Amino acid sequence: MKRFLVCMMLGFLSCFVIAEETTKEPASLSMAHPLAKEARDLRVQIEPLSEDQKKTGLTEKMLHEVIEKNLQMIGVRINDQREDPYLVLRVRTIPVGLDLASFVQLSFYEDAMLARNRSMFHAMTWSQASLISCMPEALPKELKEIIHMMITTFNKDYLEAMQPID
Repeated sequence: MKRFLVCMMLGFLSCFVIAEETTKEPASLSMAHPLAKEARDLRVQIEPLSEDQKKTGLTEKMLHEVIEKNLQMIGVRINDQREDPYLVLRVRTIPVGLDLASFVQLSFYEDAMLARNRSMFHAMTWSQASLISCMPEALPKELKEIIHMMITTFNKDYLEAMQPID
């Protein structure tokens, strides 16, 4: 009878431990996935916005802040050193009736060497693009949301790629 009660108590307690572990969130992604020191700096390049895009309230500074905030979540700093890999954000917009159609692309470039002649160049190693359509006044909000989703995907892929090879 004592063994039965002990087994029941252990089973009951393990349910609480499992439930507690599944509800815990890491303090930050940078704590859960440490990156090597040399992998913590990136450059960010926002391609210039058109006058029509600026009329909607969109600014390059706003887009840069969305990217920077999301990179900080995984411990990546924005640095303008020429040798750092870099993210490029492109936003192209055309009017379609009363709405705006926008092409949004976030790309990651790193130094690479060609095997045939050992020359260095910037190679696109990650890219994601999306098409959105919205009213002009909604463009800043819509772009913030789509860029947030893209940079979240980039963060996941970047962390996975930067893990040491055993």
